[in-house]
Amino acid sequence: MTITTSPSRNEYTSSASQTVFNYTFKIYVSTDLNVYVTPVGQVANDATDITTAYTVDSGTIGDDAGGFITFTSPQTLNSLVTIVSGIPTDRTVDYQANGDFIPATVNNDIDRTVSLVKQNENLATRTIQFQESQQSASSITLPAPSAGDILLWNPTGTGFINDNG
Repeated sequence: MTITTSPSRNEYTSSASQTVFNYTFKIYVSTDLNVYVTPVGQVANDATDITTAYTVDSGTIGDDAGGFITFTSPQTLNSLVTIVSGIPTDRTVDYQANGDFIPATVNNDIDRTVSLVKQNENLATRTIQFQESQQSASSITLPAPSAGDILLWNPTGTGFINDNG
């Protein structure tokens, strides 16, 4: 099958007692998801990736259209639920010389590769980026946050500094 251009990320604001949430992208095993819940009034934190408080419907694993997860406990009203593709960047398929050519295996392997590209694209669209036409651009690391400071370009324009104004 084909992999669509739809995002490999779904974001929801939960209703009271909601337990079921859809994901709209293909996964290959139940652990190919990163699931985050941000309770009302709290700040999003990637360290809160949930790994055991939900189940993935096994009948939807491998479905090109995605599937759904069910939380073991209901979510509270207006909690933010984020479901993101979390496919590991390993390769487990090894084609053998003069081996059987099984289209389903090849298609699934290529789909997984495209899914990884979409996963990286999702990360890239959530970052600060240089204009594509900018020459001599290299990656820049942000300094650690400093309470009350603002972020400024350094005097040489090659990175950022914290400044208290």
